[in-house]
Amino acid sequence: MKSFAKRSLAKSFTKTLAQFAPALILMLAPLGSAADKPDPAFAKWWQKFQIAVVRRDIRAIDKGVEFPLDWQISADVRAIRSESDFAANFALFFTPEIIKNVAAGKPEKLPNGSYVLVWRADGKEYSLHFRFYSGTYAMDSLVEGRP
Repeated sequence: MKSFAKRSLAKSFTKTLAQFAPALILMLAPLGSAADKPDPAFAKWWQKFQIAVVRRDIRAIDKGVEFPLDWQISADVRAIRSESDFAANFALFFTPEIIKNVAAGKPEKLPNGSYVLVWRADGKEYSLHFRFYSGTYAMDSLVEGRP
């Protein structure tokens, strides 16, 4: 008798869940997709940033950046200390590999509203982070990690 009651309860629960699942999905869909929607302001900024990187336009690239900036591209380079450091050592900070990945890349939006561009090279994973502050988007850091 108990197994009949369990089966009946399970059947009833499954039927109820099947009735309400579509409504539940529709109610929760806007919550999930809001974080995934690209920000038109970022898309516009990103296009300008890509062009600036390809053209090696230092002033346009570091616009809105707060220095020092975490920049982990090798054991020797772990930060960009200032705007003048960035200008003097641009080729050291923006290697051909980084330029190539920025030019072809499509950053992903993170739940906190920031963006990240991730790529793999030389057995490592690199992530270039961007965030919104001071009224614009700007580079936030480049982090080197293991894939």
